[in-house]
Amino acid sequence: THLIVSTNSGAHALGVDLRLASLLGLRASVCRTMLNLNDCSTGAASLRLAKDLAENNRGARVLVACVELTVINFRGPEEAYPHKLISQAAFGDGAGAVIVGADAVHPVEHTRFEMVSASQTTIPATDGVLNMQLTEAGLDGHIFTRELIPLAARHIEQCLMDAFQPFGIMSDGTKWNDMFFVVHPGVWNNRSHRRGSPAGSREAGREPDCAERLREHAWCHVDLRARRATDADGGGRRAR
Repeated sequence: THLIVSTNSGAHALGVDLRLASLLGLRASVCRTMLNLNDCSTGAASLRLAKDLAENNRGARVLVACVELTVINFRGPEEAYPHKLISQAAFGDGAGAVIVGADAVHPVEHTRFEMVSASQTTIPATDGVLNMQLTEAGLDGHIFTRELIPLAARHIEQCLMDAFQPFGIMSDGTKWNDMFFVVHPGVWNNRSHRRGSPAGSREAGREPDCAERLREHAWCHVDLRARRATDADGGGRRAR
C-alpha cells in the first residue's frame, strides 16, 4: 500500500520511487514517499516514517527501500579538506529493503522484529559541522569530525535516556552496560573510551569486528522485545 525510498545518491523528479514502483509492478494507487539527502540517518528516518504509516493506516504494508551509489561522491582530493577522502574510503554501494506492517496476518505473514519506539533528536550546534549539498561536481559536503564527535559524545547519554525512560528501562535500576545497543561506527572509538563498551561486547584492547557489531544489534532488538513482552499491553498497534 505504501512505498518509501531513501537515498543520498541524488535528488530529482520524478524520483527513483516511481521507477521502483514500475519495476515491481505496484498499483498506481500506491502511496509513494521519497527521502533524499538524509545522510547517515536515512535508513532510520525511513523506518520511523514506515512505523507511523503502518500503525495509523489499518491494513497498510510499507515497503522500505534504501539504496546508495557512492560514485556521486567521487572526486579528486583537496589539500584544504583532506577529510573528504575519509567518506570516499569508508562508504561503498549498497541497498536493502524491508516490509513494515502492523497486525500481522497469520499464518501468511511471519514477523522478524518489532519496532517498539522510533524517535529523532537534533543535537544543538551541529548544523555547521556536518553539511551536504548537490553541486555540478556531484555530492559535496563537509564533516568536521574533530568538532562533531565531541558534540555527539556530550549529548548521547541524554538522548538514550529520553528514548528508554518512557518504557521504564532506566528507572528500574538498569545500567548502560546491562543493555546491548549499537551506535554509528564513526563514533565507536570515542563512545567506548568515554563510557565503556556494553558488557561482553569486546575484549580489552580489541575493537569488535563487523560480525560482533551485528550480533549486538540483533541482541538490542531481542532485549527490547523481551522487556516489552513483560509489560502490560497498552492497546496500541505496533509495527513489525
